[in-house]
Amino acid sequence: MTAAAAPRAWKATNPEFRERVRGAFDANRAMALIGAVLGEVGPGLVEIRLPISEMHMSHIPGVVHGGTLGMIADSALGFAALSLVPAETNGVTAEYKINLLAAAVGHEAYTRAEVVRPGTKLTVARADVWDVREGEEKLVAIALATLVAL
Repeated sequence: MTAAAAPRAWKATNPEFRERVRGAFDANRAMALIGAVLGEVGPGLVEIRLPISEMHMSHIPGVVHGGTLGMIADSALGFAALSLVPAETNGVTAEYKINLLAAAVGHEAYTRAEVVRPGTKLTVARADVWDVREGEEKLVAIALATLVAL
């Protein structure tokens, strides 16, 4: 068994990357629609928190819809990549895969995305999605994305 990889220390090319990510998050209507909140922002790292309400539930009472978890993961992945590109560069998700590991049933979900490998055209990032219930955290999804700089 191997040890988990240590968090990477990437360097942002834009000194105002935090403001750029916050501005992009604030302009993201999908995140506003579901009530998501931007958490920690660092070079190659973004956290998004989501207070859970009835609007986030699937057809199974008390279980958060997997698409909602995918929304916060995809956004965090994109913003993590955005934190490392030059100020004039934008980007989109080319593809992402999400493994839903367990039902999210708590009062909050959050995702923490980290860039695995930045590039001038393609960036790969990973996000873990956690469910918070009565002070306990449980990993409920893992996402991996390829993001394209435009």
